[in-house]
Amino acid sequence: MKFRDLKLGTKQIIGFGCILLIMAGVNVFSIHKMTQLKIEIDEISRNWLPRALAISDINKNTADFRIKQLQYAFA
Repeated sequence: MKFRDLKLGTKQIIGFGCILLIMAGVNVFSIHKMTQLKIEIDEISRNWLPRALAISDINKNTADFRIKQLQYAFA
């Protein structure tokens, strides 16, 4: 039986079924990627962010120390 020979209602059901399958596939793919993204965000917040904050504190302390050195040198 050829697609051309099917009734209009049957063709519409097949067409909408294909669209629903594609949408379901996109949704599953999106959920999978969002789960991976959440895992990576959790890793960044647990491991990288505290290190970045510590480095920021070190940079601030170093800058404060240099300012104090210059103030002492010019005093």
